[in-house]
Amino acid sequence: MRWSWRGSAVRSQRGSSEVKGSLAVLVERSTRNEQDLVRLGEDTGKAWAALSAEVEALKARRWPLGVVGALTGVAGAATGAAALFIR
Repeated sequence: MRWSWRGSAVRSQRGSSEVKGSLAVLVERSTRNEQDLVRLGEDTGKAWAALSAEVEALKARRWPLGVVGALTGVAGAATGAAALFIR
């Protein structure tokens, strides 16, 4: 097979256009990935805010365990004392 400058130039142009096309695809994918990351960050922020609000609402409605424990202890002692004195 004979080599010629002419065929080399055509292959070079074809190769560079393929590289340019591949680079364009990579730039498009990179841009799309960046946009997806921004959307994901926004969605995560919204989800985090909603979860924090739910946790705060649960904290506001929870029973104060110390007070419940003390009342249970007093009720148990009163029941025990009543049972002791009723006999």
